[in-house]
This record gives sequence, structure tokens and C-alpha cells, in this order.
Amino acid sequence: MKADPTDYERPSEAQIALCRRFGTSLLSDAQGRINCMHSAIRTLVPQARICGPALTVRCYPGDNLMCHYAVYKAHPGDVLVIDGGAYTECAIWGSLLSRSSAQRKLGGTIVDGATRDAEDLRHIGYPVYARALTPRGAFKTHRGEINLPISCGGVTVSPGDLIVGDEDGIVVVPRLQLATIIERAGQIVRKEADMIACIDGGGTLFEFLELNGKLGE
Repeated sequence: MKADPTDYERPSEAQIALCRRFGTSLLSDAQGRINCMHSAIRTLVPQARICGPALTVRCYPGDNLMCHYAVYKAHPGDVLVIDGGAYTECAIWGSLLSRSSAQRKLGGTIVDGATRDAEDLRHIGYPVYARALTPRGAFKTHRGEINLPISCGGVTVSPGDLIVGDEDGIVVVPRLQLATIIERAGQIVRKEADMIACIDGGGTLFEFLELNGKLGE
């Protein structure tokens, strides 16, 4: 029997639930300010949030055959992370794929390339991030690949990595480092609570962080 290409290890539901509490900026800080996708990849659905395991897709530029296959094969909660070669003159995602993904309860889609149907995407409400918009549609003739390490927005993404997205952008948390990053993120939350107390008490972050040493004072 042929192996299921989506049969790979994903983060636990408990880990995903914990990461839903954290914004992308905090998870970036917890990783030493790395693993942020390029700022050109932006949300097309305001206030939408993403938090789920990556199902990776590599498409031939201008062809979305593998996007359709990925939606067909994905598990509920999976986030489709699509390497479209950063090609922005042909939309490899659109409203019908979003509608199908929402029906199948997927977690969102990130396209390093272009999408279309912006008004419909907002109406459907399924989270979509992309590098660009264009009305030009895609072909469905070239076979790509799913569930392999890809590059999306300048970040390496492997199947099962945790993808977190909000209005600031997208952060990738490697699955094998997830427990450590969750612990660090919790530490940052506690430190920021102390910062807020300092600010509310009339202090400054310059004092709290003892930045005077950076100026030789």
C-alpha cells in the first residue's frame, strides 16, 4: 500500500493550545528574533489568526495543481505553507480553494506567491497570507511536491513545524524545538508583566532594562 504523504508527526494539541496564547512577536523573541517570514507576506483577512502544523507544498511557478492536492490530503487544523517560488504574476490561490479549505476545517494558508479574489477571501474569513494579489489565474498541469522541507518567505519550513500568524505576520516554530520555545515564551510573558507594572508605576523601560550600561553611563 502506498504511504500517505501526510502521515508525519505533528505538534500535540496541548502544545498548539499553549501557542495560541502567544503572538508572533513574542514567539519571534523566544527564538532569538529569527524564523519570521518576509514582511511582504501579509494577511488578506483582517483579524484572522493561524496556529497549526505545517503541511508543506512546493508548486511549479504559476501552477496550482499541488495546492488542490494538498487541500484534498490535509488533516483538519493543518496550515498549508506553499512555496510558489515568490512568483507574483499568477495567482495560485483564490476564493474556491479558500472555501474548500474552510469546509475541511484547515487552519489557514500561506502563499509565497500571489492569490486573487480579495473581497471573497475577506467574506469567507478563512485565514490567507500571500505576497501579492493579481487577477491572473493559474494552470493545473505541472506536478509539484508536498510534505518536504521548503522555503517560504525566506524561512525553511518542514512538515509538522508549528505555524503562527497574526496581523504582524508569520512565525515558524520548528517542531523539534517547540517545547523549549514554549518555555521561553512563558518566561517572556512573565518578564513583560513586570515591564508593564514598571511603566504603570511611572518608570521607563530604559531603567527597567538597565540600558544605561549600553551608553557607558
